[in-house]
This record gives sequence, structure tokens and C-alpha cells, in this order.
Amino acid sequence: MYKTLMTMLLLFSINAFAGKAHHHGEGQMDITMEGKKLVIKFLFAGHDVFGFETVNETEKQKKKVKEVRESFEDFKTIIDMGDNCDPKKFKTRLEASEEKSSKANKRKAHASLEVRYEYECDKSPGEIKVLLFKKFPSVEKIEARWLLPNDQGQLDLDSKNNSLLLN
Repeated sequence: MYKTLMTMLLLFSINAFAGKAHHHGEGQMDITMEGKKLVIKFLFAGHDVFGFETVNETEKQKKKVKEVRESFEDFKTIIDMGDNCDPKKFKTRLEASEEKSSKANKRKAHASLEVRYEYECDKSPGEIKVLLFKKFPSVEKIEARWLLPNDQGQLDLDSKNNSLLLN
């Protein structure tokens, strides 16, 4: 039953973000835990993390994409998990999706970034602080959702309210 709920949450969250209108300044964070495995997934519009919307076409854009990925690899500047969990895996995925432009119904490719962290935790992480607002000031708000064995919920985070207390 728990696996089904976790799968549904992940599918819902991915589809919900994909179906949303393109909003600058907003990101998404999904947290799931099964056994000792904790997964945190972020999803951002390219403009908010790269500074541009189109897919990386120029050398300057490709360099910026590399820099952003390296920033997310330095996970301790992105998320503070305290001492309850050990990082195990890190993965980023850059995607380009097409959106219809209102001008002459032209299609335009927009970049997005998905970041996935996997941790091994002996117990619920307790408090999670999201620190990425300092590195990426264009990200003004993150919709955080979580599904843990003993807790579930949703909370909007920003630079002033950047902590989740999980059971």
C-alpha cells in the first residue's frame, strides 16, 4: 500500500508541474521515504536556475548549465539534513519542453532542471532546511510535498520560511 501511495505522489507531482503554466520564481520539491531510503526531488524552470529559458544552445549557456549542475552536486549548500541521513546518490536531468507562444502560435523550447538526491536514513530526517534560495535568488518559492511512513503534507517554502519539520 505504501509503495502505491509513494508512486502515486511522485506521478502526481511530476504531472502537476508539467501541467502548470510556466511560472518564474517557483519550484517544486517532493520528498518520499521507504524503509531507510529517502528521496528528495526538485524541479525548476530553467530561467530560475540558469538565467535563460531556452535550451542550452550557446557555449555561454552550456557553461552555465555545467556550473548549475556543479552547484547542486555540492548538496550541503542546497539542503541541510542534519546528521540523521547520509547522502548516497545525486542525479540531475536537463529537459527541454515545448510551449506554445501566444505570438502566431509558434512553439518555443523551455529548459527545466530536475535534481534528485537519495539518502540513507536510520529514522525520519526530522528537520530539512532548504538553503538553495541563497544560491538561486530567482527561486522565490518552492512547493514542498512529502510522503513518509508516519507523515505527509504540503508547505510553501521561501527564503525566510525554509524549513520542514517531518515526523
